[in-house]
Amino acid sequence: MRIVFFILIILFYASVTFSQINVNGYVKEKDKDIRLEGAVITILSADSTILGYATSNVKGDFSIEVSVFSKKYFLKAALIGYKTQIISISNPNNISLSLTAQVTQLKEVFVRPPKIIQRHDTISYNVSSYSNVQDKNIGDVLKKLPGIDVQEDGTVLYNGKAINKFYIEGLDMLENRYGLAVNNVAPQDVQSVEILEGHQPIKVLKNSVLTDRAALNLKLKKNSKARWLGHIELDGGVKPGLWKTDALALKFTGQSQNLNLVQSNNTGENIKTQFKSHTLEDYLNGEDNQSTQTKYIKVAAENAPIADERSLLNQTFAVSSNNLKLLKNNYQIKANFNYVNDRLSSFKNSVVNYYSPNSLEQQVIENSVGISRQNQGNLDVNVNKNTDKFYFNNKLSGQLLWDNTNLVTTGTNPNQQKSQVPYHYVNNDFNFIKSFKRTRLTINSYNHFTIQPEELAFNVPNVSSPVIQQANHHDFFSNTNVSVNTSLHKWAMEYRVGVKATVQHLISEIINNNTSLPLTDSLTNDISWHSFDYFGSVSGQYANDDLNLKLTLPANFYANELINSSRPTTTIDNRFYLNPGLNINYKFTPKLSLNARAELTSRIIGLENLSDGYIYETYRNIVSGNNNINIEHRQNYALSINYRSPVSALFMGISGTYSPISNNYLTRRSFSDYITIERLIPFNNDNSTWSLSGRISKGIDDINATASIVITYKNSTNALLQSSQLINSTTRSIQVSPKYVMSVNQFFNIEYNGNFNSSNLLISNTSLTGALISLYQKLELGWIINKQLNMKAGLDQVYNQLTQTQHLSAYFADYKVQCIPTKNIALELNFKNLFNRKTIAYNIIETASNTSNIYTIRPFNVLIGARLNF
Repeated sequence: MRIVFFILIILFYASVTFSQINVNGYVKEKDKDIRLEGAVITILSADSTILGYATSNVKGDFSIEVSVFSKKYFLKAALIGYKTQIISISNPNNISLSLTAQVTQLKEVFVRPPKIIQRHDTISYNVSSYSNVQDKNIGDVLKKLPGIDVQEDGTVLYNGKAINKFYIEGLDMLENRYGLAVNNVAPQDVQSVEILEGHQPIKVLKNSVLTDRAALNLKLKKNSKARWLGHIELDGGVKPGLWKTDALALKFTGQSQNLNLVQSNNTGENIKTQFKSHTLEDYLNGEDNQSTQTKYIKVAAENAPIADERSLLNQTFAVSSNNLKLLKNNYQIKANFNYVNDRLSSFKNSVVNYYSPNSLEQQVIENSVGISRQNQGNLDVNVNKNTDKFYFNNKLSGQLLWDNTNLVTTGTNPNQQKSQVPYHYVNNDFNFIKSFKRTRLTINSYNHFTIQPEELAFNVPNVSSPVIQQANHHDFFSNTNVSVNTSLHKWAMEYRVGVKATVQHLISEIINNNTSLPLTDSLTNDISWHSFDYFGSVSGQYANDDLNLKLTLPANFYANELINSSRPTTTIDNRFYLNPGLNINYKFTPKLSLNARAELTSRIIGLENLSDGYIYETYRNIVSGNNNINIEHRQNYALSINYRSPVSALFMGISGTYSPISNNYLTRRSFSDYITIERLIPFNNDNSTWSLSGRISKGIDDINATASIVITYKNSTNALLQSSQLINSTTRSIQVSPKYVMSVNQFFNIEYNGNFNSSNLLISNTSLTGALISLYQKLELGWIINKQLNMKAGLDQVYNQLTQTQHLSAYFADYKVQCIPTKNIALELNFKNLFNRKTIAYNIIETASNTSNIYTIRPFNVLIGARLNF
């Protein structure tokens, strides 16, 4: 009997098993390759009996188990914001359901497809919900996204902080020059913009080195992958003769990525900004390897600090080739080459005022005409492997840069200046990380070598021979360190040792010094600076789901040697410092978080402060350091509280910083006729900077808008010894930056950007300039008449207060018409500066001085062009 019963069970199970079939497929939006998540799929019989149901997953896929029957059956798909679809099916495999988007009215409440979707730590913005035909690149769309901001220099911020990576389809082809993607990837090729919160780009550090920074990833549409994309654009115009050429070719596949471009223009479009190297978070060496250029000669052809399209008098040519290839065993190789040839013209009238505690001490009037020619080439080659257990990275970089300027000046002291400021370097960055069970080994080595042979020549009135300033210097910096990390549950310890070496050499000379200055014994420098920082550090970290606490205790022993061959003297200096740091990240809720940071740093200033011979920066500015070891002790305190709710498109935060600084040196400023002399002298002094900032960004779906505002207050104090008087100066500023973008309907959109700034210079607590106000506002109105025709009109206001009684207000108007006769061809007609404004004024406040400038800007011009997209 038991055997019979067992056989009956087997037969019943078999009949049930073999009478089940799997109905599967996917759901997408009609006419778009956008998979839909959350759609309810129901199988119905002919009499509407429900036979089974399921919900589509994140990829839009679904699978339903149903019993086999001979009758015809139906599939029903429903999703809020889309029209319900019912189809008859006979084949149960790979069924494609295409839903049509629609607005569903529920008691005057309109429900639309979500613009923002959050999945764990990933926030996805639907690009089609924010873009329109007038957006030329993905950067135009990024500026509209709640919580995301694109600064003037191209830096992308998320929730007030710079991103730490910019990916395209999960690959980092461009590294810190991601402006090439922001300015050239077309919106119609991008399905979504993803924000990866708390992103750790080095996979082996993912669960041990936490961060509050986010990465940005562009998800491309399916039909934009594995084929060449790009465009060719030719423009021409008048007043003066204008040209613009732009050729772009890019391709993204699963195994390789390519972005190549050739661009040239004299229209004021600053194509150099896309090549800017943005500072990304370095999780292995912090800020230690961030090399910056030290320039002794500072002659420049300057343009007005307003929009480049208004002020830039340029002739620019650029070429770029960027390539990434995935290799075997998870390796990848990248090669990035960029070249820019740039010619800038400048016309400027300036009045420079130097203040003492009670009066105006010195005034210099300059009317200058300048031309700057710059040639810059960069090449980076990178080999990388990034897995959960192993990280290898080696990046070799090189740059050749020539920067020549010719500046003719009239006014207080007529003259002509010619400068050559090249900047050539080569560096290599090597990183190795190997993870074992509870231990991690890290080896880092960074080496950077720089050559800068600078020269300035200028003519002095009534003297035939020009004064020549030569300043040849080369720098070598190396940072090599080894660390071991151990972890146990929620605790981790890191032990690091290493050495940083700085070797610098400066040879400078003033030739044909025909000025009246008593400089005969201080016209040369021949200085070598050798600094070795032997350091060790212990770091302890505790981390759970809500709290990340890290304490770092570094110890630094500095062995310094200063050799002054022109005197000659040799100075040996050894110092020991402790530089502790504390960082706290805490999540009150998934939406509300806090970050606090406190650190002490002691920095020994390098060669730029050690040259005790005079150097001409410009024809009227002379500087000199001193042979004492210059030290800066800094305390940094920062606190930020951030709130973000992606579903409701609300992002806001408040942050504050405070940095008191102690120095053992001070600048002494004096005047000799028209020349300003600044020399560093041994003098203990303190200064500080503190700031407070608040921001809010909100997407408003009811009116299809994004609104944001950033408010920042900053207070800086500095000390200066001028004409034997100690001057304590304070600069206070408040800046308010609102932004508003709205699509009124499918035919009309509005965009507003503003920047209000109030600055005040106080000398010994007395305001000498009063609060000087500057204001910039830009309003753009767009009309999309149909798919073939659209127009945009813009109005700018620039207001600058030069003194308490003098100010300048200027208005600019632009108009653009775009015609798209076919899918791949676009024609444009641009009118710039319709009011033909030719000058603009601006005021700059510095330590115990301010400068009022009047710049010549681009006049009214017309540009017509055609673009072929492929």
